[in-house]
Amino acid sequence: MAKPDKNFARQWGSRASFPKGEQRYFQIISGEKRGLIAGIARLILRILSWVYGLGLGLRRLFYHLGIFRPGMLPAKVISVGNITTGGTGKTPLVEYIARLAQGYGERPAILSRGYKGSSAKSGQPWSDEAEVLRENLPQVPLIIDEDRIRGGRKALDEYDASLLILDDGFQHWRLVRNLEIVVVDALEPFGYGFLLPRGLLREPVSALKRADLLVITRCDLVSRKEVSGIRRRFRGISPGRPVIETQHKPIEFCDLKNRKLPVEWIKEKRVLGFCGIGNPKGFLVTLKNLKAEVLAFHRFEDHHRYSLQGLASLADEAKSLGAEALVTTQKDRANFPQKVDLALPVLVLKIAIEIISGKGDLEAKLAQLRIR
Repeated sequence: MAKPDKNFARQWGSRASFPKGEQRYFQIISGEKRGLIAGIARLILRILSWVYGLGLGLRRLFYHLGIFRPGMLPAKVISVGNITTGGTGKTPLVEYIARLAQGYGERPAILSRGYKGSSAKSGQPWSDEAEVLRENLPQVPLIIDEDRIRGGRKALDEYDASLLILDDGFQHWRLVRNLEIVVVDALEPFGYGFLLPRGLLREPVSALKRADLLVITRCDLVSRKEVSGIRRRFRGISPGRPVIETQHKPIEFCDLKNRKLPVEWIKEKRVLGFCGIGNPKGFLVTLKNLKAEVLAFHRFEDHHRYSLQGLASLADEAKSLGAEALVTTQKDRANFPQKVDLALPVLVLKIAIEIISGKGDLEAKLAQLRIR
């Protein structure tokens, strides 16, 4: 999750809305909210983060003492994860790595624990992220199982996989991996500096020393100074480890009947944008960079399930503003009802990871796996 920034949206001339509870939470943890009540709230959250950190510490200790033992599978394993909650860009990176591995002659399979039940679009027991991977990688097995070892065995037995990719695997210590990739979002790389729930960190920043590669996403949305700062901090924690810079590249738009439009279509078009993803700010900036005229922008909770009534309300608002279309993300499309018929077209933006620098480092690491 990125900090919902209403001022950011306003500076672009769009009307933005965010869930009030979430907005207040971010105002508190970011320090934007001042006063006695906000200070007390931060203190309570800090105490809860200490409890959370104690649980993490005990878990690490149990693995260190051998009370908990990680399992091994007869296949190469790559973990793609992060140290913060929310949308850092893991899913498009998992897709990129799977395609790259296929090009090397590997038989990859993706292991996911799932998130919030079944996809509204498919009715299958997998998450919206998994639905996106299923659509974009139809030839790559996708195994949904909270037990990654059991899921890995299924990938080996049923699909003869030679390479297992753990989606969101950094905190999953039960399975030994050969390559640890950690993704940080350049827009909010270190989760306000605190563990959950005082901040957005799932582990202390020092946990990055376990990473073999650090991938910084959305580098095009921040300054070079900010990217350099992330690089310096990582080098201080894990000297000598490669850092890869990426951006989210818009590929195409699709309507709800899967008819495709080039990304240039949206230039100077009047649209209403909406999403329920971890980083709404990145999506809004992307629309603006594509020269869309964003008349209004609505942010819902991550993994938000859309109802026909809710979508119809958005379409009515868009029509009243004079919009030509509604625009959302591929992940959001997975959370639509099966049949949607609205007064305005809904366009779904598909994106892909594009490596700005460090591609050779990633390819070298994958090449090392091939000879093991």
